[in-house]
Amino acid sequence: MTTSITIKITPQDFDLLSDMQMEWGDQGWINRVNEGRFEDTEIALLAQPMKWAYWFDSPISCILAKSYLASNKEGFFTTYDLASESWVIFTNYATRVDA
Repeated sequence: MTTSITIKITPQDFDLLSDMQMEWGDQGWINRVNEGRFEDTEIALLAQPMKWAYWFDSPISCILAKSYLASNKEGFFTTYDLASESWVIFTNYATRVDA
């Protein structure tokens, strides 16, 4: 069964959903991807051109963040970070909003 609900999320709300965020891309992350840091290495490799990574300790927060990005037609990839034991979303969407 699938249920649809409507939740209004602002960029500030999106920013508060993540537990950590940082620029992705060229910061030596590809070595960590190749070392098997992420549950789905293929997804992490596909995400290489993305500009931002957002980590979520809560699966619910990750689901809300994915819904926000999808509703705003923002591309993203999601996998699990085995080192931090949290979900990660790679995207070009950036907030950098003060909470």
